[in-house]
Parts: sequence; C-alpha cells; structure tokens
Amino acid sequence: MKVGSGLTDSTSPAATVSEIEAGAPTLQSYTVDANGNVVASMSNAIRFNVGRVLLQSFNDPSALEKQGNNLYNGFAAAGPVGGSVLSSANNSPGSNGLGRISPARSNFRTSI
Repeated sequence: MKVGSGLTDSTSPAATVSEIEAGAPTLQSYTVDANGNVVASMSNAIRFNVGRVLLQSFNDPSALEKQGNNLYNGFAAAGPVGGSVLSSANNSPGSNGLGRISPARSNFRTSI
C-alpha cells in the first residue's frame, strides 16, 4: 500500500458517527482545587487537568467599576500588580501574596 492511498481495516466493519459518539466518554463533573487546577472527571473514570484559574491583585481595588453579574471594568485604573498580562508564574493561587481558592465541598455536576 502506498503512503497517502488511504488505510482501511478490512477485518471489521466501518463504524458510523453515532456509534463512535455513543462510545465516547462524557464529562461527569469538574472540580477546582486550592491551587486553581480545574480537573475534569469523565464517565470512563479518567481525570485530567483542563485548565487553571489565575488570580489578580490590584493597587487600588476601589478604582474597579462594577458592571453587574460579578463583572468589573477599569483594570488599568486599578493598577494590576505585576502588570495586566496574567501568567502561571505571577498569578497562581498562593503565589506573590495572592490567596488560595477554597474548593467547594462537592463536585459541580454538568448537564451536557
């Protein structure tokens, strides 16, 4: 067989998209630990990090403008400590005087 000619498995029938999707694991829950790691738990018992929550401290928090629904504006005026670009080195929970995240007592459940 030449490279690029397409590969097939002649020992088993082809699977349909719905058959593949039916066998795929689904997200069961996720947690956020004290270090900000977001851990996904899948239906096949596999757990893995999907991201990280970073924190920001400000020189003048009173300069932040509340927009509603826990959203704020005016970051430049509030003077973000360490600059406005977030990084794991400078903005991880527990580093550079930042607090830690208090994990929830139970997992968040999804309805995907």
